[in-house]
Amino acid sequence: MNFRRAIVGFLAIALLLGMSLSCGGEEPTDREVELKAELVGEKVAVVVLMYGFGGSGECGDILDKYEDDINEAMEDIENYDGDSNSEAMSLLEDAEKKLDQLGEELEDEDCL
Repeated sequence: MNFRRAIVGFLAIALLLGMSLSCGGEEPTDREVELKAELVGEKVAVVVLMYGFGGSGECGDILDKYEDDINEAMEDIENYDGDSNSEAMSLLEDAEKKLDQLGEELEDEDCL
């Protein structure tokens, strides 16, 4: 499934991105980016588990509704090849925002 492959790729890229960015004294720091990547990775793992178990009915519809947005955010992170901590953090925060929106909607429908 393309979604699962994208999630696994995202986790690998996000963790590498967080660890490999050069330290130039800019804010946010490499460590902050790494921590954000770990947090986003944890949220992605929950989504992968839910998606893997094939949520049905309203829950499945909610997952499907956010799939393209989350995949796009993951692709943006995977395709980022710069060395700006600010840009890396922005991409991670965008992905986190989309994951949080998904989580809130799933929670509202008692899917979590």
